Amino acid sequence: WKIFSVIILYFVIQNLESYWFSPMVMAKQVSLLPAMTLLAQIFFTQVFGALGLILALPLTVVFKTWFEAVILEDYLDKMPKNKIK
Repeated sequence: WKIFSVIILYFVIQNLESYWFSPMVMAKQVSLLPAMTLLAQIFFTQVFGALGLILALPLTVVFKTWFEAVILEDYLDKMPKNKIK
């Protein structure tokens, strides 16, 4: 019986870590919306297969950072102030 209780405890801890703890840490550190994460996983899985599922979150963070740095900061900072209202 001890082996079964260890196996059950392992699966409970693994599921808590995978489905509760890791998403909370990622949301705070990366600041991606859960819907954005889910859509990115679906999109990258369709495009790249299983590898896309593994790389979905890092690629989404790269694209988000690029968008914020290049588009929002560089492009909007160069616009004349009288055009922004």
